[in-house]
Amino acid sequence: LNNRHLPAAQFEKQLIYLKKHFNILPLYEMFNLNSNKSAKKNIAITFDDGYKNNLNVALPILEKLQIPATFFIATEGLSENDYLMWPDIFDCLKFDTNTTNYCFKDELFIKRGTTLFNEKTNENIYEFVKKMGNERDIELEDFKKKYNSLNLLKNVPDEMYTFLNKSELQKLSQSNIVTIGSHTHKHYNLSNINAELVSEELNVSKKILEDIIQKPVLSIAYPDGSYNNEVKSIAEMVGYKYQLAVSYKEASDIDDDRILPRYSVSNTTTYESNIIQFNKQFGKSGFQNVSKSAEWYFTESTL
Repeated sequence: LNNRHLPAAQFEKQLIYLKKHFNILPLYEMFNLNSNKSAKKNIAITFDDGYKNNLNVALPILEKLQIPATFFIATEGLSENDYLMWPDIFDCLKFDTNTTNYCFKDELFIKRGTTLFNEKTNENIYEFVKKMGNERDIELEDFKKKYNSLNLLKNVPDEMYTFLNKSELQKLSQSNIVTIGSHTHKHYNLSNINAELVSEELNVSKKILEDIIQKPVLSIAYPDGSYNNEVKSIAEMVGYKYQLAVSYKEASDIDDDRILPRYSVSNTTTYESNIIQFNKQFGKSGFQNVSKSAEWYFTESTL
């Protein structure tokens, strides 16, 4: 369906390798390393979004291997039965063989391959939506209904698009190897929206999660790695001690103890290639960071 799901067998094989060659730590420990005395490098395992397969597929493997992980939940999906994460609304159009022209926000988009492109600007629809704030919500709902997104997914395993509900999230959070974090409420690109909406996104998500799991939620992973210095400060005021980018966006990030980057695990390549990339990231993406007096490395794996 998309690049957000990794085959379970490959996921387990990766974890076995990582456990043998790295120190796999809970996320909060990655922010509290003062020195690295171990011969092994330190990593943490994290997941984004909140798909149901986090509970049904990933958790049993993690518990079997006793590997800690943090799950970042986009809370809008917790209470809507027919919820689709907004990229899934467009991903499923690859199964629509009858339509090539689509209308979104009064703009015409033409399907080329499996992606929609704006007729006027040639911008793909994902980048178009990422620039939008809350005006996108009605447009997305109308589009989902008009083009029967849910019906297009009828032959796709529901674990690839179904989200956790509240009781399932509570069950996930009860595992002694699991930490729950926020992935905002509606999965906006936070650097593209105003400060008031950023604050609302971060506050609402934190409250919903804490009400459900009855534990403090102290970490935030920014959707699409989108943030800026103002967003970081708002997150700190809301109560997030641990912030995750994908790649650093601000010059100050390297010396900012509030935020760390991640490496995203690919589902479009082989196990062997992923293993090579794990090891290369320490130098390639700056995961070995002297200024923070620690070596750190994150894998972002959405099963």
